Amino acid sequence: MNDNMPAEDFAGFLYAVFPNYAVIMQPTAAIYVFHPSSYQRDFGDAMNAASFGWAQYRFKHEPVFYAHLKSKAPARYGDPNTDYGMEGWSSC
Repeated sequence: MNDNMPAEDFAGFLYAVFPNYAVIMQPTAAIYVFHPSSYQRDFGDAMNAASFGWAQYRFKHEPVFYAHLKSKAPARYGDPNTDYGMEGWSSC
C-alpha cells in the first residue's frame, strides 16, 4: 500500500510515524524528511505534534525538513553564510 491511501489515513500514518522516531533517536540527532510540497502542512503538523522542531536551512528546490527534537538541536558545523544549495540558514 505504501503511501497510496486516502488523505485521512495518510495523516494518521504520519501522526503514528514521527512519535516513533522521537523515541528511537539520540537526543541531538537530526533527520531529513523529504516530502511532496502538496503535503508539507500535513508533515509539518505531524512533526510538530511529535515534538520535532526544524531549523538551520530551508529547501531551495526539493521540499525537505531538517528536523530535530525540540530544544535538542544538533551541533552546527560550517560557515552559516555558505549556500549549500538550500535557501538560507535560519530557525523557525
